[in-house]
Amino acid sequence: MEGEMTTLSLESAALQRTIDVQLYIPPNYNDLYTYHLAIAQDGQDYFQFGKIARKCEQLILDEAGDEVIVAGVPYPDVTTRRHWFHPVYGEQDAYLTFLTQELVPALEARFHTHEVASGRTLMGDSLAGTISLAACLRYRHCFARAILQSPYVDDDVINEVKKAPAFPAFEVYHIVGDNETNVKTTDGKHIDFVTPNEELSTILNEKAGRYSFEKKSGGHNWKLWDPDLLQALRYMFK
Repeated sequence: MEGEMTTLSLESAALQRTIDVQLYIPPNYNDLYTYHLAIAQDGQDYFQFGKIARKCEQLILDEAGDEVIVAGVPYPDVTTRRHWFHPVYGEQDAYLTFLTQELVPALEARFHTHEVASGRTLMGDSLAGTISLAACLRYRHCFARAILQSPYVDDDVINEVKKAPAFPAFEVYHIVGDNETNVKTTDGKHIDFVTPNEELSTILNEKAGRYSFEKKSGGHNWKLWDPDLLQALRYMFK
């Protein structure tokens, strides 16, 4: 791989802990050029299981795709992840404060990026997709692109999207697996992801300016999300 992998350590007041953000920096990075920024929730999974650095490099070097810097935000454990990302635990606001007021300013101080909402893409699988969508809806001046891989969707999510004003600048890539009808979640529940994601797709299709939804063959795991990720990156960056 020709790009650089490094870590940015942030002392987060919002989350009250140190966050070690994994970074992929494209080959021949130069401050004379301007770069897209992609922020992956569940960052360690996107680098390890999704192989996002190699996929971005393939897009840049082999397919003339946009130059993109990837920041992967890790979760310390599944309980903290659920509290940060789930609509009902009350910690979404703290995580979104970290994203908007701590992480983005730190990245833009270090790299020459497109400092507009359309230059920033959020992505996530399952609950990480849920918080990515929430960030775009609540901070549309900051984020206008989202990759949602099998996001967790409940009535709170549906109602928030329904109440949100139309978002013509919003670009969304959204998938769910056809075998996600009885998913065991990290808190031990069994949930149908397919039906609520189909309902979400109907609403997003009306709200977003550019939108792609597909129900693919697969379950709620990286066997679905890994091969899909390159297609998602092409949608956003090519």
